[in-house]
Amino acid sequence: MIEEDDAIVLQLADPPNCPRCGEPGPVSAQFSHSWKNAGGEKVPGIREVMLCPVCNRDEPAADGLLAFLAAHETLEPSELETFHNLSAAWVAVARARQVDQQQLDDEYEARATGNCRQQCADGEGAARATDRPAEWPTRFDCSTGAGH
Repeated sequence: MIEEDDAIVLQLADPPNCPRCGEPGPVSAQFSHSWKNAGGEKVPGIREVMLCPVCNRDEPAADGLLAFLAAHETLEPSELETFHNLSAAWVAVARARQVDQQQLDDEYEARATGNCRQQCADGEGAARATDRPAEWPTRFDCSTGAGH
């Protein structure tokens, strides 16, 4: 669920590394996020997303902000409106991403039943990687449990 009116906190100084690839990124954003539990009740929380020059490549909103940040080591007052518009566009896209619950359930079941190794060997996980939200790993190593 999206809470459009809530504050968004951007971190430009030492943001965390990308959870997908481990690369440093120029900015992270934190915002309110909620979902409904199995009982249909709203569960509030905070979500954090990182802008990654590797993982977010070829996403138009991310590319615009990445290009701006690459060209500007510091933000001048005259550039704040442009920075605001670019970062707001990136956060809007990041906020809208939702987990494919059926895919998540299928992958959990495969891992729990030991069928993950066969799916990985068959390439099924790689074939479905393009259907995943960008914040998901593109590959999952069944032997170590590590996503990358």
